[in-house]
Amino acid sequence: MVKYILACAINFVFLTSAAYAENQSENVSKVIYQKEADLNQDGKTDRLLIEENSEGKRSFKILLQDSKKYWNTAVENHNMILCRDCGGVSTTEPLESVEVKRNSFEVTQEGGSREKWTSTYKFQYSPKLNTWVLKKAKMEVYDTITGKNSEKRKKINRLKPIKLQDFNYDETFNSLTN
Repeated sequence: MVKYILACAINFVFLTSAAYAENQSENVSKVIYQKEADLNQDGKTDRLLIEENSEGKRSFKILLQDSKKYWNTAVENHNMILCRDCGGVSTTEPLESVEVKRNSFEVTQEGGSREKWTSTYKFQYSPKLNTWVLKKAKMEVYDTITGKNSEKRKKINRLKPIKLQDFNYDETFNSLTN
């Protein structure tokens, strides 16, 4: 009986470890974009990353370097960058560009089918809030059948800034198209 219990315990540990290892390999992220710049006005180089996991989900991160030269995540957002297949039939990659400047960055994504769209949003570092806040968001749409162009901009409430960590792409741009 003891041998049976021991054999069951060993099998359980082996199977659990194998399942854990398999699950971990599925959640490994790869860096699809990386840029270094002084993003928080402290005179040091910071790192902006966009990572994609094996399920195609993307995360946006800003890393700051500490005094020991280790990179630490300052802010992370999982609702900012569209997945590779989220641009519609007109594109295989909706992430068009990331423009990084001192203390700010601007992201452009595009896609569509009949209606081709381009969304652009800019974040700037706020020393007062010690994070990056939304400075602009706009959506441009071109109807390929009618030839009609439209542009909508999100009104930015300076009294209630949208912090990078709280930004949600869908909420921001769905409110512009409705």
